[in-house]
Parts: sequence; structure tokens; C-alpha cells
Amino acid sequence: MKKSGLIIVVLLLVACLPVEAQEEATVQIGDIAALSGERDNHLIGYGLVVGLDGTGDSTRSQGTMQSIANMLKAFGVDVPSERVTARNAAAVMVTATLPPFTYPGDKIDVTVSSLGDARSLESGVLLMTPLRAGNDRVYAVAQGPVSTGTGGDNYLGRKTEPENVGNIPNGALVEEEVEFNWRGEESLTFQIRGGSFANASRIAETINEHIPSEQDEQIALAIDPGRVEVRIPEYAAQDVVDFVATIKALEVNVEMPTRVVINERTGTVVIGHNVRISTVAIAHRGLKVQVGQDPEVEVDTGEESDVFASLFGDPPETDISEEGESLVLMESGPTILDLVEALNAIGAEPDDIIIILQAMKRAGALHAVLEIM
Repeated sequence: MKKSGLIIVVLLLVACLPVEAQEEATVQIGDIAALSGERDNHLIGYGLVVGLDGTGDSTRSQGTMQSIANMLKAFGVDVPSERVTARNAAAVMVTATLPPFTYPGDKIDVTVSSLGDARSLESGVLLMTPLRAGNDRVYAVAQGPVSTGTGGDNYLGRKTEPENVGNIPNGALVEEEVEFNWRGEESLTFQIRGGSFANASRIAETINEHIPSEQDEQIALAIDPGRVEVRIPEYAAQDVVDFVATIKALEVNVEMPTRVVINERTGTVVIGHNVRISTVAIAHRGLKVQVGQDPEVEVDTGEESDVFASLFGDPPETDISEEGESLVLMESGPTILDLVEALNAIGAEPDDIIIILQAMKRAGALHAVLEIM
């Protein structure tokens, strides 16, 4: 059997409850809902990283050479772009996220990505770069030493971070705030992340239960699965901040979606607590997987590179094997965690497990939203 690494699996569950009872979770309203307008804003800019040790853009990157010439001209040094041959500079795109309630003087992180053919941005310094939003207004200015965070290869033999992408912690200074006017309003709207009819109804019910009104009228109304409108009572009109903080701190039972998230670059799989699988048979690179048993169904492995998946009936047990290896048998109805643990036990490669999960989703045997990062 081929040598393999162990795939990283994160199971999201409440340890004190059985799996069958974990269909809901108790969270604060502020964890799943935000005020309408309370949002991040993306920023972008074009800049130069200098001070590289011969790993910058080559003369084939004409845009970089022209940028260097333009920068020097701004400082009174007039050099034709065709005469610029420096390999210690690189053209980069600088991106950042401006959080809500960020004001001039605050600092935010930035990401620096090579635009030309630079081999590495390690030890470079980003020159002052204006960062603009979608409305073409400058909201921040970035500058500082670039860190690529290169830490060698991970267990999959892949680079943990590419050397032509780096970051600058607190590398941008905010110059202008994004206006967010919510004072003086008669009502507030909370937007629910991952809208749900049930969750919207429960949030409105919880607010009405815990927030008093002047005439015992309900102050919260679920408009649709993604929004809950809350009327501001007169006693809270002068202290809306405290009113919002009180609402966000309320706890509510919410439905948790079934989800499997895969990061193919790192080999990480994050599994929701209630993810289930139907009966399925898979053959992949000599590895045989059977969830459930049906004597009338035969699995043809075909070529080693083939991926075979089929559905039949309900899943009473799971049978996972590899040629020349002992069977791994689970008597109870399997979950996706059971499958991954059994595959790990017989030495399946992390990439194999990821491919199998993707094939199961296409076959309709994986009852969860599958997200690929």
C-alpha cells in the first residue's frame, strides 16, 4: 500500500450532545446578523515593491520598468523606461478590506501580489500606494516591509505560501471613513447571514420576547428570510448604541446548515456536525469503498484512475477496503466522519479522500453543501 499522510478533519459539534440532537445551536444574534449597512469594503491599489535581492520583475515586464521611470520622474530624475534594468523591484497589486466603523488614523492589513514575473517578494518594501474603493475614492494608503510568510512545504509537499504573494500587517493607514448613518432612524434592519425562514422568525420572536415596548406592541418583524426589521422605541432613541448592543447579545436557537468545506491546498476538511451519507459504492485508484450492502450490486473498479459511484438503498453499515488490506467495518448508520476516519485508518492519501468526497457529492450520496476553497 502506498505511503500516505493523514488528512486533517475538523468536526463541528457540541461534545455533550448526541449527533441526532445537534440539529440546532444557540448563538448570539450578533454572531449571525448585522445591521443593514454594517459591512466590509474592498480596497485595491497598484504599487511597487523595491529592495528585492535580484528576484524582482525582469525587463520583459515593460509596465514595471515604466512605473519605475514614472516614480523617478516624480522625484526629479528623468530616466527613459527602456534604460531601466533593475531586478530589485516588482509591480504589485495591493488589496485590503476596510471593516465597518473604521476611522481616519486606524490601521488595516494589506495583501501584496506580484503582477509581473518576479520570483519572490521576500524582504521587499512596498512604496506608498493609494488604495481605492469601487467608487474610485482613496480610503487608505499602504506602505511598509512585505512578509511572504514562507515556511517551507506542508505535509502534502505544497508550498504553504507562494513567495510572490505577501502581506503587511497594519500596513495601510485609513485616510477616510465610510459614512454609515443610522442615528435618527425610526427603525433598524438586521441582515441575517445565510438567510433562513426559521432563523428570521426565531430572531424576531426572541427580540419581541426580551425587548420591551411602550404599548406592549411587537417591535421586531421578520420581513423575509434574510432581514428582520426592529422599531426603535422612544426610550431607546437617545441611546441607540446600547439598544443595538442589547439586541446583539440576545441568544437564539438557530438551524445549522449541513456543510463540508475542503481546502485542497492544505488537505483540510471541515465537516458539519450532522452531515450524513446515503448508501454508495466507490472505486478509486485501487481503493474500494462501500457504504451499505446489497448482494445484487456489483462494483467494477475498472481502471485505477476511474472514479465510480452509485446509489442503492439506505446505509446500514460501511465497508471500506484496499487490495491486500483488512476490511474496516462499521455496524451503525455511517456519517461522513466515519467514512473519513476509516479511509485514514487504511492509509488513503489526503488527495484521494478529497476526490472521493467530491464524487460522492456528484452522485447525490453526500447530504451537505460542499464548498471547495
